[in-house]
Amino acid sequence: MQIDINLVAKKDSMIIASCLARKVLDGMSFASTGDMIGQLPSSIIEYFLSRVDTAEPMDAFNEDILLSTLVCMVTEGIDIVEDELEVRFNSFRTFLIMEALYRKGLIEIQRQNWSLGDDAADLAVAKISDKGKSIVEAFKK
Repeated sequence: MQIDINLVAKKDSMIIASCLARKVLDGMSFASTGDMIGQLPSSIIEYFLSRVDTAEPMDAFNEDILLSTLVCMVTEGIDIVEDELEVRFNSFRTFLIMEALYRKGLIEIQRQNWSLGDDAADLAVAKISDKGKSIVEAFKK
């Protein structure tokens, strides 16, 4: 399976994927999926959060997430293997959620470890921040 980054960049209906593809085509250098997600505007992260809990399996929103996952895989040099797509798709969604939590100050992240490749599976990717800890403690009371 292959993906054409130029074609993805033109798919305005795929909000997240087209944004990532345009950044790749603009010559931005990315060492990891974390670097790519870190470059997304807050409006796209908020769009993701507004849809993630209500999306139906493989609706247009999840197709956007899948295409975004493929863009990141291609950029990282990861072979696209159909049997592995679900795990990589779920990892990408998790990274987007972590990015949102980071931008709210609830966690600290290690974007350099955010990869869709198997080599990063055991690396630390996030930990709770002091602000996040205080919120957790407030709920315990």
